Amino acid sequence: MNLLKISNYRIVRQTKNKVLNISLSFVLAVSSIMSIMPAVLLSANANAIPIGSAILYVNSFDGIDGPTCQDQANPCKTIGYALTKAVSGDTIKVAPGTYNGDLNISQGVTLEGANYNISGNQKRLSESMINGTVTINSSDVTINGFTISPSSGKDTVTANFNTPYSNDIVSDNIINAPYAGQIGVHLNDNDSTVSNNIINYSNANAIGIETSNNSVDNFSVVSNNFVGLAENAPADITIIGSTPVAHDINISNNSSSSGATLAAIFNTNTATINDNTSINAAPNSAIYIGGNDSNVTVTDNTVHGAGKGIKIDNSYGDGPNSDVTATNNDLSSNAIGAVVTNGAYTGGLPNFSDNWWGNANGPFDIVSTDGSIPASNMDGKGSPAIGAMIYSPWCTDEYCLHDTNHLLAPTNIHMLDNTHNNYAPLPPGPVPTTTNTTQLDLVWNPVPG
Repeated sequence: MNLLKISNYRIVRQTKNKVLNISLSFVLAVSSIMSIMPAVLLSANANAIPIGSAILYVNSFDGIDGPTCQDQANPCKTIGYALTKAVSGDTIKVAPGTYNGDLNISQGVTLEGANYNISGNQKRLSESMINGTVTINSSDVTINGFTISPSSGKDTVTANFNTPYSNDIVSDNIINAPYAGQIGVHLNDNDSTVSNNIINYSNANAIGIETSNNSVDNFSVVSNNFVGLAENAPADITIIGSTPVAHDINISNNSSSSGATLAAIFNTNTATINDNTSINAAPNSAIYIGGNDSNVTVTDNTVHGAGKGIKIDNSYGDGPNSDVTATNNDLSSNAIGAVVTNGAYTGGLPNFSDNWWGNANGPFDIVSTDGSIPASNMDGKGSPAIGAMIYSPWCTDEYCLHDTNHLLAPTNIHMLDNTHNNYAPLPPGPVPTTTNTTQLDLVWNPVPG
């Protein structure tokens, strides 16, 4: 080997060694950084809420409360133990069986019973039965597919009202309400839904679904069925706002044969009550707009057998209501179709036009000086209309609720000014002189009005 080759060989080898040393130093540096990353990340996320997507399994028959509950072949035995192993985002699947004891849900989990996504009104499989009160202490909780019976004297499903939660869902359950004053579902949670449940009363003084004393926003009560006997209950669905008022309330597609008021609202803004059915609520009001409610829409409801189909009131002193529209409702076969009590409304008249009162001649209205439009309707043989409201035009049959060609605009009613004192000629006989709507309202003593 000549000197030139030796020299070149040394240069190449030295260069390779330098590259190797640099590469090795880089690898060691990266390894050092990676070794401390877990500690850094752990420190940065020390206060973060863990988000999971695990599935936990519970079976009261052959389960054993142990390790993680994530092995379907080796499930846990109790829901309470599974909750101690779950983090927000997890799902707990509960097999048919009986599960005794109160539950406290403090993380955003989904509880799936054996009848998950099967409405309480549908044919159901064997039930996952919870004998105890379920308390929600977190946002993003779903309770679906159970039969739930509460502990004595407690609500069935409730929430910690000291903290505002959101996005909670209670659906597709059978909710038993067996105790006086006890509430089936009692939530004050924003952006939350109670839907597709059966509320089963076995005490006449129980309550169905309630949100109370809270400025709840975007709360929906949809497609629930209220059964049993609760004629002394305040209402199947009660919305009680505070200051500021409850906002964006949706009560739709519910049905009741319980004997209670279907829906009662207080201190709300932008409430929609539509497509509900109430049968035999007498002596109660089926739909009760109870005070300080504004921008309320009541449409496409079927109300039969109520003491009062729709009542606008301020008996509890919350303040007069405003901007109420109640149209396209079937108000036939009620002792009183609709009533607006004295001092219960401000800002014009509530709109009760386009309703079916049970007779082609419209509602019976004997009082000619109460401020209604028309002023009276002695020829009407439908459910009575009492108080200051606009009830013309009305439907001439039940089909017009979806076909305005059947509407009747009375031609013998002429209004000459805003005092509403001009009315159609009355039949022979004494002219009614009463101006106090409560004189025609005493036959019923509804709860809540």
